[in-house]
Amino acid sequence: MRLTGDIVMLREMVVSALLSTLSHTLVVVGVLGVMLWINWRLTLVAAAIAPALFILLSIFRVRLTEAAALQRKREGQLVSSAHEVLQAIHVVQSNTAEAHEEERFRAMNARSLRAGIRSTRIEAQLHRTVQITIAVGVGATLGLGAFEVLRGALSPGQLLVFAAYVRGLYGPLRQVSKVVQRTAKASACADRVLEVLEEKSEIESRPGAPPLTNVRGAIAFRNVSFGYVPERLVLREVCLDIAPRTTVAVVGPTGSGKTTFLNLVPRFYDPSSGDVTIDGTPVRDVELRSLRRAISYLTQEVVVMGLSVRENIAYGAVGGSNGEPSLEAIERAARAAFAHEFIVRLPQGYDTVLGERGSNLSGGQRQRIAIARAFIRDAGILLFDEPMTGLDPLAERAVQRAFANLSRGRTTIVVAHHLSTILHADRILFLQSGQIIEEGSHDQLLERAGAYAEFYRTQWSSPAPEPA
Repeated sequence: MRLTGDIVMLREMVVSALLSTLSHTLVVVGVLGVMLWINWRLTLVAAAIAPALFILLSIFRVRLTEAAALQRKREGQLVSSAHEVLQAIHVVQSNTAEAHEEERFRAMNARSLRAGIRSTRIEAQLHRTVQITIAVGVGATLGLGAFEVLRGALSPGQLLVFAAYVRGLYGPLRQVSKVVQRTAKASACADRVLEVLEEKSEIESRPGAPPLTNVRGAIAFRNVSFGYVPERLVLREVCLDIAPRTTVAVVGPTGSGKTTFLNLVPRFYDPSSGDVTIDGTPVRDVELRSLRRAISYLTQEVVVMGLSVRENIAYGAVGGSNGEPSLEAIERAARAAFAHEFIVRLPQGYDTVLGERGSNLSGGQRQRIAIARAFIRDAGILLFDEPMTGLDPLAERAVQRAFANLSRGRTTIVVAHHLSTILHADRILFLQSGQIIEEGSHDQLLERAGAYAEFYRTQWSSPAPEPA
C-alpha cells in the first residue's frame, strides 16, 4: 500500500495540485491588479474573505490529514490481513476457518469504510464552508458596488466589469478547497512513505571499513553474547575456533540458539558483547557487502523466486564482480548439486519459469536449486540451517550428496537435526541454553555419555514407527 497507493497520491499532488496552485496563483495576482485599478475599495472588500478562508482551510487541513492517515492505515491493515490469509489458505481450509476469516475481513472492511466515510464527510464540510464564505464575499462586494453606483462613484458598466473580475478571483479560490483535500491526503501518504525511507539499518559498514579479501575461512567466536531483547540472552559467552575448510555441525534442543549462532556470522545481527571474527578480523570491522559475498547461507525455508530455473541459479552471482554467469557455468553448478537431471525433465528445461515460491518443485528439488545457487556464488564459507527438514529419504540422500559436493574445501557450519548430516561433520557442537556445553566428533561425544549422548538416544536410537 505504501509502495503503490501512497506513492500514487504523492505523484498526484506533485503533478496536479502543485501545478494547479501555481496557475491559480498567477490568475489571482493578475485579477487583483485589474480590480485595484478599477476600484480599490471594492477590491479590499472582495479580498477580505481571504484571511477567513486561510484560517478555515488550516483547520480543515489538520482534520483531513488525520482522517486520511487513519483511512490509509485501515486500508493497509485490510490488505495485509488478506495477504496473510491467502498465503496460509491451506491452514484456513484445514481448520474450516473460512467463515471466521470472512467475518474478520468483513469487520476490518467495515472499519476501513467508516474511516473513508469520515474523510469524505470532512471534505464535504470543507467544500460547503468555502462556498458559503465565497457567497458572503460576493454579496458584500455587490452590495457595496450597488451603493457606489447609487451615489454616482461608480458606473453600472464598471460594476458589471468588476463583477466579472470577482468571479475570476473567486473561481480559483473555490479550487483551493480541492487542492487542500489533495495535499492533506498526500501529506498523510508522505508520512507513511517517509516512515519507511527514514528507517535506518542497525547493521551498516563502518566508515572506511576495508573489504574482506582472500578468505581462508577461519571463524572464531570470542566471548560472544547476544539477545534479541537485552535482558534475555539467547547466546551466553560463546567461545569457539573453527578451522578453515572444516565442517562443523551445531545440534541441540529447540530454542537453544542454533539459528542465532549462524546469523551472527554474516552480521544479520551484532553481538551484545564479544566479537565474531573471520581470519582474525572482527566482522564489524570489514565492509559489510564483501563479508556477505564471502558467505553462502541456505536457510531452513528455501526461497525460490518466480523466475526461470536459469535465473534462480544465477541469482547467487548477483552483486558479484564476475558478471552474469554463462549457461555452461549454470549447468555445471546444477550437475554438482545433482539438480541437472530433474531440470532437463521440466517442460522448458532451464528456461522453465517456476511458480510462486517454487510451488511446482518438490522440497528436495528446491533445496538442490539453492545448493546450485551456492555453487555459482562460490563463497568460501557455507552456512546451512537444517537443510534436510521435511525431505523424504530419497530426496534427503540426493541433497546429502549435493551438500557433500558443495562443502568440500569450504568452511561449513550446519545446524542439523538429521543423523546423516551430523555423522559427516568433522566436529559437533552441542548447544544448550545458549552455551556450547560439549564438542567433539560423534564417537567422542557418545563415549562421554553426556548431554549429546542423551540427545542422540532420544532423537535417533529408537525411531518411532511409521504411521500405517
